[in-house]
Amino acid sequence: MYAHGYDFKLHNWSNRLLHGGNAMNDQIYTSTKPEHVESHIAEANSWFRRCNRGLLTCVGFIVFFLASAPALAVVAVAPTLGAAEQFGALGNSEVTGSTLPGTVVNGNVGSAPTVPTITNFPPSTVPAPFVLYTAADPVTAQAHTDAATAYGFLAGQGLGTPLGNTLDNLTLTPGLYSSGAADLGASTTLTLNDPSPGKTGIFVFNVASSLIMNVGSVVTGTANPCNVYWRVGSFATLNGNSFMGTVIADTSITVGGGNVSGRVLAGAVTATGIVTMSTGGNTIGGCSAPVLPPTLGKAFSPATINAGGVSTLTITLSNPDAAIATLSAALTDTLPSGVVIAPAPAAATTCGGGGAVTAIAGAGTVALSSGSTIPAAGSCTVTVNVTAATGGSYINTLPAGALATSNGNNAAAAIATLTVVSPVLPPTLGKTFSPATINAGGVSTLTITLSNPDAAIATLSAALTDTLPSGVVIAPAPAAATTCGGGGAVTAIAGAGTVALSSGSTIPAAGSCTVTVNVTAATGGSYINTLPAGALATSNGNNAAAAIATLTVVSPVLPPTLGKTFSPATINAGGVSTLTITLSNPDAAIATLSAALTDTLPSGVVIAPAPAAATTCGGGGAVTAIAGAGTVALSSGSTIPAAGSCTVTVNVTAATGGSYINTLPAGALATSNGNNAAAAIATLTVVSPVLPPTLGKAFSPATINAGGVSTLTITLSNPDAAIATLSAALTDTLPSGVVIAPAPAAATTCGGGAVTAIAGAGTVALSSGSTIPAAGSCTVTVNVTAATGGSYINTLPAGALATSNGNNAAAAIATLTVPAIAITTLTTQASSGVTLGGAISDIATLSGGIAPTGTITFNLYGPNDTLCAGAAIFTSPVAVSGNGNYSSAPFTPVAIGTYRWVANYGGDSNNLPTANGCNALNESVNVTAVLPSAATGIPTLSEWAMIMLAMLLAIVGFAAMRRQAR
Repeated sequence: MYAHGYDFKLHNWSNRLLHGGNAMNDQIYTSTKPEHVESHIAEANSWFRRCNRGLLTCVGFIVFFLASAPALAVVAVAPTLGAAEQFGALGNSEVTGSTLPGTVVNGNVGSAPTVPTITNFPPSTVPAPFVLYTAADPVTAQAHTDAATAYGFLAGQGLGTPLGNTLDNLTLTPGLYSSGAADLGASTTLTLNDPSPGKTGIFVFNVASSLIMNVGSVVTGTANPCNVYWRVGSFATLNGNSFMGTVIADTSITVGGGNVSGRVLAGAVTATGIVTMSTGGNTIGGCSAPVLPPTLGKAFSPATINAGGVSTLTITLSNPDAAIATLSAALTDTLPSGVVIAPAPAAATTCGGGGAVTAIAGAGTVALSSGSTIPAAGSCTVTVNVTAATGGSYINTLPAGALATSNGNNAAAAIATLTVVSPVLPPTLGKTFSPATINAGGVSTLTITLSNPDAAIATLSAALTDTLPSGVVIAPAPAAATTCGGGGAVTAIAGAGTVALSSGSTIPAAGSCTVTVNVTAATGGSYINTLPAGALATSNGNNAAAAIATLTVVSPVLPPTLGKTFSPATINAGGVSTLTITLSNPDAAIATLSAALTDTLPSGVVIAPAPAAATTCGGGGAVTAIAGAGTVALSSGSTIPAAGSCTVTVNVTAATGGSYINTLPAGALATSNGNNAAAAIATLTVVSPVLPPTLGKAFSPATINAGGVSTLTITLSNPDAAIATLSAALTDTLPSGVVIAPAPAAATTCGGGAVTAIAGAGTVALSSGSTIPAAGSCTVTVNVTAATGGSYINTLPAGALATSNGNNAAAAIATLTVPAIAITTLTTQASSGVTLGGAISDIATLSGGIAPTGTITFNLYGPNDTLCAGAAIFTSPVAVSGNGNYSSAPFTPVAIGTYRWVANYGGDSNNLPTANGCNALNESVNVTAVLPSAATGIPTLSEWAMIMLAMLLAIVGFAAMRRQAR
């Protein structure tokens, strides 16, 4: 029994001498805790008592005690994750959620740097305030860069304490650990305990290849999951019941078991990193704090100025988040009407990122450029001088969402008020007839405008009465109204010659209001209408100048007509047709609409989602057409040209089939030239739709060397419920310089189809009569090649795919890139580990080149240069002649440790250079000390062991002397 124990302890001690010889110089961590030391002291006392039995027993004790001394763990350092810290799941090509319900990712989800593929969200969910990035975004791009940096940082810490490939039932404390291919067996436990009071200990696991957590396995313990980091050299499969830590994998990560307390960051180096969540009901995350959005504030200083004075507007941009906030769009502040940039703007900003302020003297806006930055947990300002010519209270608002940054947008508006005071300014009067020319018996709207330039409300101290010119009277439909306050009332009786605004009416401060009334004249003439100076008596004084307007009346008058059409007159359900209403004016005078022209659509027909409402009618005519509404209207005041016509157009749609009759009745068009006498009618026919097919195409790979082969895949998709049959052959003409490869391997998954693709030809065709499955798709594949470099754009135009369900509406485009110079690849394999005195070497395999020449240089870095940052201790250049294997000269190390090879191909005129990096896979060689042979050597002890052996021998001698004395 004791001999077995001796062998076990000696084996462990020899391993510690070989792999941890420098541990005495490292920090001592939890393995030297009191409970560990006490157990070794108790064991030592037991062996001291056994020393009386003989020298061999004492020697066994010494070996056992030294071998069981606690290991000294290497301290690990946490990486900086940057933008990746906010992500629960991050890929660099794809993130696939679970198809089963219940999977929740408590962190951002996205993929970069390629255009991402995000699927199964939902049923998988990303709760607010975290973000699901379904498209390429600067945030995901930065997160991928930061994850790759963290991956390299973890790798640079070295191997630490080797654990072997099996993690079953280990209990570990904070430190740096390594494994070749880490595996946690089924229904086993890896315990990570952090004895520190604040749970601040860092765990770093550098796994050279794969990380596999088998079904039923558990990673648990008292460690903070957010302080555990797994750098995985290839893929990670997490099928256990629970897992803790941030996994940064070179390739892909699959979450197939229970909850993951941490993050899964895939594709740190390889461009095909995919995160896959294969089961439902689990939770990923817990270490990603949400990004805090920025806030806005603003102030005028001074807040009150005289008219024409200057105030400094300060806009404060605050960023409560720990990350710098970068403006993704310009921040533009539109000043209130009446406030403009001062003649001396003095525009400036304290924001970073090269932010520039645009503020032009006399303009009404100030803008901070996109790309400007707000410091982390800080703020910056934009300042500009502004002025106002007239008194008033000016409210300046930057709405919620005006500040768009990489950390989100401001949730609340920023509001500041500038008060401008000035001496009392008297009111003014203005008046117009619209239209200014009408036919005899026609109608014109008289508008009297009461303007108050003062900062105080102006109250009428007497009624304002306008006496119309002789021959002009109030129209049969007066439509008299006012926008003036104070309960102002307008008196205008049909057929009368006056219109009056009541005393007590008010004109808003620094504003205006109007009195409007329809007037008419039975005979032609030029009618001058005057409101004299002093006619407007108010609390702010009277008008100093008269208001004059002229109404011209001509006769006779030809009334307008209406027409309407739908184009196309027949559409599929859900399709779009353009409704055109034509307003024709046969008269020699312009016809002005005296009321809005409103067309009420038939029940079931509505304005399309993209209304594209427009008019060619003059007079500033505006079309009101709201998506989903049932009416379209042309505003009153619009004009129809003399002896001409104009149109109103709007897109309409109907969700269900039917025949829809649209009518504008007689009299609907009311103008200064009279009304339409006949109705306008049009019919829209709606039929059930057939969904046309679509085309897609791709080259794989998208980049090849000249003479290489890429597979062109053309995808034919049919969204309709009926099979789509090709009514003509689908022919794809390859770009000039691209031809069918010598081995075309042409094939199709389309029904009944045949592919024609002749080696060396420039076209590939799918035969007429081929079918695309209902609500499905099929493909045509063929190998292509190009002899010379270039970027070849291959296009199948809209309409190229002609089927029984219609033709493709959009072109299908793909680009094949053929570099003018070959892309070479260097694969390396260092020699196996040796004992001191043995020789080591490196082998590099060069591939992908075009008759490569030049040199491969092998550089060797010593054990102390873990980052290969110093000078190489050995360099071996090897001439290159073609693709193939090349070996370095051998090198015999003189010291133990880990040596690192770095190979570099310098390239030539036809081939790009390439190299592997420091600490590349298979490029490290361990050189160990020579262990003495059991037959020829005598084991030696360290200095500490010799001291302890001497002390024990002294104790034995002392005990012997005492026995002799007795």
